[in-house]
Amino acid sequence: MFLGLVAIHASQRPPDTGKRGDASPQRRGPDARRPDGTIGLYIDVQETGHDGRHYRVGAEVFRWDTARKSFVGPEAFPVVAGITYGYPFDFVSEGRTTWQLSMTFGYQPGHRWSVDALRSDDSGRTWRFVRNLSAEFGDLRINESALVRQGDGFIVTTRGYDDMERLHRTDLDFRQRQSATLTGTYSFINSYIGRPRIWIRDGHGYILGRNRTSSDGSTRMHLALLRFDPATLAVTACVILDNAANEKVTDGYYAVPVYAERDGRTVLHVFTYRGLNGEPCDLLRLDY
Repeated sequence: MFLGLVAIHASQRPPDTGKRGDASPQRRGPDARRPDGTIGLYIDVQETGHDGRHYRVGAEVFRWDTARKSFVGPEAFPVVAGITYGYPFDFVSEGRTTWQLSMTFGYQPGHRWSVDALRSDDSGRTWRFVRNLSAEFGDLRINESALVRQGDGFIVTTRGYDDMERLHRTDLDFRQRQSATLTGTYSFINSYIGRPRIWIRDGHGYILGRNRTSSDGSTRMHLALLRFDPATLAVTACVILDNAANEKVTDGYYAVPVYAERDGRTVLHVFTYRGLNGEPCDLLRLDY
């Protein structure tokens, strides 16, 4: 099962310079089920600067309180090895360990732009730095990323600032062993995958997210589900889950998948959002 909070606004590339203001922050983010059974909601916090642009401040964490049946907090996500992390992407827990992918920002302590792998062995109470994936993957400028455990390591998908989506196979310490560029390799992947989610089920790998399937220069976006071979990283199928009619979706499709059993069959629920023609976004639940 995959858990998460649907993001309401599409991510924008942060500027290299500028001043932050004191406007009310915006919060959004994924959650993580930890090895001790607790749930942490990791929040991407943004403030509006004096120039009207959004700037990320340090991430925050809400913790599920079973007695109160609600999230309590927030608490500031700790500084790790001198770095302030501002955009948590994805989490995987196995045994006593939780791994996290999170993004750093050049205007925050640490003063670099990267996606890093972090590790916790105490259910998120403390974290340690594992690897700078931007550097490990070939000095790529990357943003939204996701990971899944596979074999003796991970498969990671990355959204590049060069508008390319890639898959990377790593060992448990996130050293790259193999990579594959998806964008342009397949006729139905013509840019990055917005806010990708990745998982493996019944021997197949899947990526869910915002995609532009047309190669004719169309800017129409779709909610797409890609299937890939975990052994070769080759994409074997692409299905449009929403907007097959090519409506003008102006914001949408940062999606969360959840499998459930219903009447003896498995159903894929997809929770997402979509805005048409510049109108405010609607939250959607799509069942397959």
